[in-house]
Amino acid sequence: MTWATDRLPIVLPPLPGEALDSWIEAYARRLRTSSTGLLRFLGLPGIAARRLVFRLEEGDLKALARLADADASELDRMTLRSVARSDLLPQLPQSGDETAPVWRHLGRHSRFCPRCLADNGGRWPLAWRLPFSFACQQHQCLLVDHCPGCRDRPQLFTNQQLGRSTSGAHCMRLTLRDGRKTACRHDLTQTPAQPLPPGGTLIAGQQHLDALVQAGSPALHHLYFLSRRCLRSLMLSPWAAPEAVGLALRECNGGLLSDSPHDLADAGRLAMGTTLAIWASDTATATGQAVFEWLIRTDQAHRLNVSAANLSIDRRLLSWGRASPEIVSRVIADADQELPLDTRLRYRSAAHPRRPDLADADIRKRADKIPTALWPSWTLRLLPNTPIDPRTVDGFRRGCRSKLLLAGAKSQHHPWAQPSNRLIIKMAFRRVIASTEHETAIASCLTQLASHLDDEGSPIDYGRRRHLFTSESITLNLDEYTQLCRQQGWARGGTGRIHMLRWMLLSFLLGTHADLPPRNIHARDQFRYQVPPLAACSCRNRRPQTSLPTGSTNPCSGNPPPHGATGPTGPGLPPNRSPTATSTP
Repeated sequence: MTWATDRLPIVLPPLPGEALDSWIEAYARRLRTSSTGLLRFLGLPGIAARRLVFRLEEGDLKALARLADADASELDRMTLRSVARSDLLPQLPQSGDETAPVWRHLGRHSRFCPRCLADNGGRWPLAWRLPFSFACQQHQCLLVDHCPGCRDRPQLFTNQQLGRSTSGAHCMRLTLRDGRKTACRHDLTQTPAQPLPPGGTLIAGQQHLDALVQAGSPALHHLYFLSRRCLRSLMLSPWAAPEAVGLALRECNGGLLSDSPHDLADAGRLAMGTTLAIWASDTATATGQAVFEWLIRTDQAHRLNVSAANLSIDRRLLSWGRASPEIVSRVIADADQELPLDTRLRYRSAAHPRRPDLADADIRKRADKIPTALWPSWTLRLLPNTPIDPRTVDGFRRGCRSKLLLAGAKSQHHPWAQPSNRLIIKMAFRRVIASTEHETAIASCLTQLASHLDDEGSPIDYGRRRHLFTSESITLNLDEYTQLCRQQGWARGGTGRIHMLRWMLLSFLLGTHADLPPRNIHARDQFRYQVPPLAACSCRNRRPQTSLPTGSTNPCSGNPPPHGATGPTGPGLPPNRSPTATSTP
């Protein structure tokens, strides 16, 4: 038979969604030749059709499209390379014998729907070869993994024999019969398939996966990890599974509890694991929350026989190391109430949970944005509505500043950021925290405030102020002080009042109680509360030349706005009643 060299004598268009090797084999059967002979004529000698579905070079693609009178872009979509480019799979292997490390594709093998093969004359869609396909939505059944004739995965095509085959719906795997290797040739259209309930959970799961594949969503890797974890939990603690898990099991005829809980290659296990993973990913539903909590409890129950209450957060996350950040965040959030306050802040479990990721340099930058004690307006949001000793409040404010530097920090120890007296601060927090809910509100507020400072910054560079303003660098204008005394009608007195006013000025500039004599906190607070308003105003309006150089935009006072933290705010003043700025330390 003689063919023209510019094109094939017969045009056979590919079916929608068909795999490239299936189309080449169907073309060869139509021309009554083998796929090897067809590819040799097309200028692709020595290449098997099953190899082209993995890798088709640009020149070969154009030649194949020209000779077969087909669209090059359509042929490219018939290869697994198109899936790899959409980031749904990792780097594809060069041959069908290798497997990708995640969402293993089936290489030269394929699942199949017997009724689809019967309807389309033995043509094989590319989707059946992908790891995301486990159900046929048209015929409402699970895809079949094995050929009943040889009890192995069906081999789609064999170049030497396919030319004499009348259909591509036969298994061409070589099997040993009577001491001879021969093709299985079982008619795959006669294979029984497991039916699925129309509109059931497994069909809905396949529809969800198809939508993700169509959109090229990287969430498929997220589902892959959860699928494996769901199958593991189903093997370890099926009695503790939520009721919805039993419903999915009944749809799959209960045949999923195998000895290989981590293997997703089987369509039934893949259907079960994927459906549960989709549920566990949905945080907005009660079913999703119940399934994910079941995964966490199962993992904790099998961690070296240690009770959940005694598991540190690092050990909880040990088996979730390869999970996506979204999953890790949910595991951290689940452990929030069982963690100490410092750990809750480092892992930000009360708000925006994630692993600690800030180095010492990042924490030092944050330290320059906050005063030595928490701003009074923010302190009011965290204090309970009960009388508290001023010394306790002072220790609490300094402690909050120290806790702010823990949020997201990789290291728990920052010598330059530690408070001078940890015991006083520890006692202050013990006296201030009124309940578990109050501690959660403090952890949430400080975590959000730390994130706000990292993203938006602070109105004042307190690190620079601490460097510039000291007891030696600030002075009071004694002439103005004498005039102020005359206006107020009180005697000028000795140096005690001047020391107090200098302390007020320095405290105002630093945003906290300055370390100037007298050191008695009660005496300082009493003076601050009793000082005439005009004198306090004079201190607030004081701008030493050493404080703000010419052209500086650094304001004299200010703190982050109330919207820097939302959610629980403790029993203190709500954000809309807390002052947005205060000039007193």
